[in-house]
Amino acid sequence: MTIVVLPYVALTAEMEEAVSLYAQDGARVIRPTPGQGDWPTSLRGTDGEGDRLNSLYQEICRELGWTGVASLAQRFESSAKRCSDYILVGDALERCDEIDPSRHSFVKTSADLLEKFCKKKGRIEMNLEAFFKQMNIELAQSGGINTCVRLMKGAKQIARCDSNMHLKQGDATTQAAAARIYFQHLDRSDQFRLFLLYVGPHPSNDIDRMVAWHHN
Repeated sequence: MTIVVLPYVALTAEMEEAVSLYAQDGARVIRPTPGQGDWPTSLRGTDGEGDRLNSLYQEICRELGWTGVASLAQRFESSAKRCSDYILVGDALERCDEIDPSRHSFVKTSADLLEKFCKKKGRIEMNLEAFFKQMNIELAQSGGINTCVRLMKGAKQIARCDSNMHLKQGDATTQAAAARIYFQHLDRSDQFRLFLLYVGPHPSNDIDRMVAWHHN
């Protein structure tokens, strides 16, 4: 038997006694620390501050050795399902699960922040660099890789958006440990969109994508 004692609510004396009795009978007792590894620091928070319950579930599954824990790619897919303005463009997640495990915490935190940014439609009351820096995520706005989003109305290109903006962790290391997340955001014709363009090891080539646009 394995007992996971979640640290988000204090146990009563009776519950602690029950856990101790089970431990004496050979049960394995796990007491995670909030904020350590990928355990959420808290289960409280407002909408858009990340999928805390999903993170909690994934960590419990990992501790128990259960199969079927969501991949990194599924984390972004879940965000896109919850946010209609969140667009996974093309093969953005194709190489997501190639990222070195040492960078998984960075990717998960970045995914949560991107979802929060999208839910707020970019209205975060601070610049984007400061927004990510709150959670020690580095936003770079220059670099060798260029992203291009072409807004298409039918076969006609009505706008082109170029950027170097990306989230990063890992320099002067292996390709897999140089995790990169390329995205663009757009506020046009009263329509906000977050375009996720690439999540994976440091890419080798520029990213050029066409996106259908049904507005002006």
